[in-house]
Amino acid sequence: MAVIALKDYCLAPENGTQGLAPFDISLASGDVCAVQTDTPDLGHLFLRAVAMILDPLFGEYHFDGVQLSPRRYDEWLQYRRRISYVGPFSALISNLSIRENLLLSRYYYENDLSVPLSEDVEGLCHAAGLSAKLALRPADLTPLGRRIAIAIRELSREARLIVLDHTEDLLGHAAFKLLLGRIQTMQRQGVPVIMMSEGDSPIHRMTNRTIVIAGGRLREAVGPADDQMAPRH
Repeated sequence: MAVIALKDYCLAPENGTQGLAPFDISLASGDVCAVQTDTPDLGHLFLRAVAMILDPLFGEYHFDGVQLSPRRYDEWLQYRRRISYVGPFSALISNLSIRENLLLSRYYYENDLSVPLSEDVEGLCHAAGLSAKLALRPADLTPLGRRIAIAIRELSREARLIVLDHTEDLLGHAAFKLLLGRIQTMQRQGVPVIMMSEGDSPIHRMTNRTIVIAGGRLREAVGPADDQMAPRH
């Protein structure tokens, strides 16, 4: 069964860019899907919709077989928490410490404000140079430090889907390498991955599907992804 399925999903134009015509897409356990686009803004739009950050004009979002509606906010948020999204629209909560931000998902699921950071998260924080900064607020970190903290938070949750939007560009290749092992472990555990990036990223070696967005329409590439940017008529 698909982990997520978007059916007849239509996205409105945003900030002067075109929208995305109705499309269908599903992602199942083991999928590692690359997104290619002739318009980066449409790629960002699409990935935000997949990550349940952006509501559609119309269409159905199914998560583990459950049809969701953004109008049922509590239910929508419950499933949104099961998605790891690392991209330009991620953020930390400004009035919480870095430690509290990293523990948000565990607070929610375990209903316990005294839980400690896991060994995995502590290890990532140490490797990224954040261990001595966990008591600080997000504004006290550099922009790169905030982005790394966001990535650690997102990739340490009990996720059912990973959405990566130009993650290497946001973190830098050195920081991305620290998190690559975590992404690979989650993928081996069956968590599907959908991503958009430029250049030769190590994660591209994991790709087994390619989605092409061109001319405001989405389709899946058949065979090699090269020369796939012309839309079908």
